[in-house]
Amino acid sequence: MVNRIRATRQRRPPGVILWRGPSRIDGKPIVAIATGLAQPSSNRVTGPAIQVWIVRSHVHPLDAVRRGQDRSVCGDCPHRGTTCYVQVWREVSQVWRNYRRGLYPAFEPDMLSLFQGRPIRCGAYGDPAAIPTEVWRRLRRVAGGWLAYTHQWDQPWCDPALRELCMASVDSPPQRERALALGWKTFRVRTPDEPVLPGDEKATDFAWPP
Repeated sequence: MVNRIRATRQRRPPGVILWRGPSRIDGKPIVAIATGLAQPSSNRVTGPAIQVWIVRSHVHPLDAVRRGQDRSVCGDCPHRGTTCYVQVWREVSQVWRNYRRGLYPAFEPDMLSLFQGRPIRCGAYGDPAAIPTEVWRRLRRVAGGWLAYTHQWDQPWCDPALRELCMASVDSPPQRERALALGWKTFRVRTPDEPVLPGDEKATDFAWPP
């Protein structure tokens, strides 16, 4: 029996609850969940990275989108509920259902080893600025790769310390210039007919393995 208990404890969980509490955006209850700990992500763009999802803790993600309550996790992102590429009905909803079923344990300090040397994608859904910066710092210290964007970089409540952890996601050259002036590295969303500006071609190199 002791050996079975020990084996269970050593088994990698499918995900962990990194943090629960009030959104830094509007104070509503949200939760940050890391998945891909036991089975690597099949995302062809980011590879087998650990994915972090930020969702309303008591509202189904689809309901949150329909009611505009996804602002708690996505802020004033112009792609929220419209042009966002994330399939809320699929991956996000499944993570939320698993969370509500109690499949994810709460993060404990000894679980940091599960993230050691692994690439981490912060905000597979939701904006990293919605939760305390210290949550990201803790993971960044051990991560083997790092991918993080925030659309909240120009909000007065956004923690300036995120400039060392996230790229500013911008949607136009003027926004890009403003973000650069504020000390952010930038990632610009552009249409196919827009020109590539100096620095755009390096946008995805921010602390991410080649």
